[in-house]
Amino acid sequence: MKKTSPGAYALKFPVYLILFAIAAIVAYPILLMFLDSAKPIAEFTKNPLGIPASWDFSSYPAAFKKANFRYAIPNSLFVLALSEVFIVALSSMAAYPIARIKLKMNSALFILFMTAMLVPAQIGAVPLFGMLSRLKLVNSLPMLSLQLFTSQLPIALFVYTGFMRQIPREIEEAAITDGCGPARMFLSIVHPLSSQTTATVVILTSLNVWNNFYYPLIFLTRSRTATLPVAIFALKQYETVKWPEMFAGMSIIVLPMIVLYVLLQKQMIRGMTSGAVKG
Repeated sequence: MKKTSPGAYALKFPVYLILFAIAAIVAYPILLMFLDSAKPIAEFTKNPLGIPASWDFSSYPAAFKKANFRYAIPNSLFVLALSEVFIVALSSMAAYPIARIKLKMNSALFILFMTAMLVPAQIGAVPLFGMLSRLKLVNSLPMLSLQLFTSQLPIALFVYTGFMRQIPREIEEAAITDGCGPARMFLSIVHPLSSQTTATVVILTSLNVWNNFYYPLIFLTRSRTATLPVAIFALKQYETVKWPEMFAGMSIIVLPMIVLYVLLQKQMIRGMTSGAVKG
């Protein structure tokens, strides 16, 4: 086993120090949010940046009740799950012919999808709302999932296409020799090989879907159909905003995404680096 010399550790130390500083800067606001959610309102007013002298978790049930989380949490989970099914299934299927079939129109089609990332969602909100109103699809969670899918399609397609372009042609040639058609090749070979890329897509798009505020605010007008970002906004409608309750509600929203990232972080890192070196 090759041993790392003390000089190598000395060279790496500044890098580790910088990475630790960046991690601390990112983690501090999240940690402070959890700490402030466990403070009584009087202590929060006096000491908003410190550790609680007396831990008080009564803000969590209060925020849960005031923000109507009993409906918002299932709504957000349903929208997230359905959106991710659309994103993973359809974007991977669209990326396969773009990445593996040599046609001039594929490059133009890929560029067209990428330009959609430059178009703000607010531009089409008014005509889209009018169309959905006529179709009586306002306050429809499945329709919201479809809208969020379309907003996340470009980034998912970009990640999948980058990976699928690196798959060796020899794998496809061997599959064709064994009588494998395009559909079976995608389902049995290409998509399983893209499992780590799928984890990357799920994490990147889940953050945007879970935290999306604009679409649910516009297209879900009933309190029972609200998602978590809209529900937490209801806490600001009270005459006096109790910040520990606000931070408690925000903690409830943030926690699922932290758990998702912890579970898929290794697959995400491998998926992001799998196409970096062709071989």
